[in-house]
Amino acid sequence: MMNVVDLDRSAALGTAALVDATSPDMYPALTPCTDWTVRDLLTYVIAGNVKYAGIGRGREWARGAPDVVLDDDPGAMYRRTMDAVLQAWEQPGVLDRDTS
Repeated sequence: MMNVVDLDRSAALGTAALVDATSPDMYPALTPCTDWTVRDLLTYVIAGNVKYAGIGRGREWARGAPDVVLDDDPGAMYRRTMDAVLQAWEQPGVLDRDTS
């Protein structure tokens, strides 16, 4: 049986493939939610990774997401932040903590 971190890893790798396939000329395009551009969505997803990596390391949950500025390689940035999330949540006892 897979644990939740393994499931997260599987989903994150699928997302990484999508991010990697997103070229910079696509960043200003609107998403199906027309209030968001592709750049906005990439920023939001990466900010979520930053937030949940921090929670996994013991930071308190709070509304919203941290401010994140995309660098020149959002694919690499996504992978770095994804790795940080997975590493934080793989630590012994982390999944047993109350994070609410």
